[in-house]
Amino acid sequence: MSFTRRQMLKGLTGLVVVGLGAGGAARYWLGKVEDDNAGHDYELIAAPLDVELVPGFKTEAWAFGPSAPGTELRVRQGTWLRVRFINHLPVETTIHWHGIRLPLEMDGVPYVSQLPVKPGEYFDYKFRVPDAGSYW
Repeated sequence: MSFTRRQMLKGLTGLVVVGLGAGGAARYWLGKVEDDNAGHDYELIAAPLDVELVPGFKTEAWAFGPSAPGTELRVRQGTWLRVRFINHLPVETTIHWHGIRLPLEMDGVPYVSQLPVKPGEYFDYKFRVPDAGSYW
């Protein structure tokens, strides 16, 4: 599934891609949370994803969105980004926000800036986005 630039620029509102996970459970990739009291604006779920690297053949990969390498998040400079990251992978993991200035405790480096997120658990990332772009 592909997304238009317009959909990305609208803050990914309403974009929820549903697939089948292990054991028939539903997995939700990225979605705008409508509950103002939830404490976060987005939910991002890491889960296995079947990717077609070679035409006609599916390969299981791990992804942070409906496609590999992942879905782009766009945030206005100076605003808060609040993401609840839910781990549906079979191993511990984190999100490391490459190229963004942010507080150390939100940087996502396992055992350095935070403990890894265990399978089935979540971590709330919350930080103000100081720059209009990344340092990649």
